Amino acid sequence: NEQCQQLQRSQNEQADMSKEQVSRLEARLQELECKLRGKEELISTLQAAAGPSRSQTLAHINKMT
Repeated sequence: NEQCQQLQRSQNEQADMSKEQVSRLEARLQELECKLRGKEELISTLQAAAGPSRSQTLAHINKMT
């Protein structure tokens, strides 16, 4: 019975840990999505500004990121 209780406890701890990890990962994912959106906006702005030399600008952006 003591073993069962220990097992239950460790399973609960693991579940809590998983929930914590999931929420951390979700926060990180949102952060990355924001950064990505920002980069996409930056790229389209630069593309519009670059006009004919767009491929050079893109190559430069890719090097920087």
